[in-house]
Amino acid sequence: MWDGVCFEVIAIESDDGGEIRYIMTPWEEHHVIRRMDQYDDESEALRLTQYSTIKRQQKRSVAASFSAMFLGHAPSIVQARLENELGISASRMTVMSCIPPVVVFAVIILLSVGARIEARSSPVWFPLLVASVYLLIESVVRFHIAMSQSRGVGSAAGFLLYLAYWLTVLRGSPDRSPFLAERGLGLYTVPPSADVEMRDALDTFEPLLTLLTPEEQRMLAQRYGFDYKRHAFGVTWVILAFASLGALSSVATLIHDPRVTAGLSLVVASVLVIEQVQRLRRLPLGPAGSMMSPLIRLFVKRFLTTAP
Repeated sequence: MWDGVCFEVIAIESDDGGEIRYIMTPWEEHHVIRRMDQYDDESEALRLTQYSTIKRQQKRSVAASFSAMFLGHAPSIVQARLENELGISASRMTVMSCIPPVVVFAVIILLSVGARIEARSSPVWFPLLVASVYLLIESVVRFHIAMSQSRGVGSAAGFLLYLAYWLTVLRGSPDRSPFLAERGLGLYTVPPSADVEMRDALDTFEPLLTLLTPEEQRMLAQRYGFDYKRHAFGVTWVILAFASLGALSSVATLIHDPRVTAGLSLVVASVLVIEQVQRLRRLPLGPAGSMMSPLIRLFVKRFLTTAP
């Protein structure tokens, strides 16, 4: 597009001086336009800027290629940015960064084995040996991920160094954060509506709701369709089982070492056992509350106070 008129480039000529000439002819309107470029001062300035940016990236890319053994230790998101900005393969940087730890481990093993063969103490400091073993295992895992998934994987040391760089030099820039997810690997969830959130919370606390008073359970049934039969029997049997075990344990304690706390535990456990037996008899006829309802009400208060 040039001055509001569409032209077709039909030939490109260049001379020895490096000048390029485009031979154009007005576009015939009955043909479909496959690609449109704007030809004016603004678009040409943009092209020059893009060309300069590409040249700078190519220079940085060469320097980064030589530094791949070190850059491959950076966090995955940082390697992904370098891949997008400089055109360097993140997986390649990770693979190259796995070479130095393997070489260091091999040298340490050779020194240790040589010292053992010669019956002398190992010149390798034991913590250094442990660190080399860790780096070897980490490098094997990183190499496997980089080769099988074709993506960059940073190391623990690289993450800590970049974190310090991000906090000090970059001053915690959100765009350069090491905690961001890589493009295509992030998760986006739509926040649930208030009604869905309430329903999910109701499903979570539904077993506890069976311990409220019968009036409160009927109110929940009217508001949210709460059905006490789904969990009431199971909750009652569980409480009965644990209360029975608690009563037997308290009796055994009182026989061998009579204490006030054991007596109180026996009283509470016995009351719970009796209450659960009574609840099992009433549940087939309708909701049955528990003496624990005041405690349960503290956790489910919003269901009782929120309007439907």
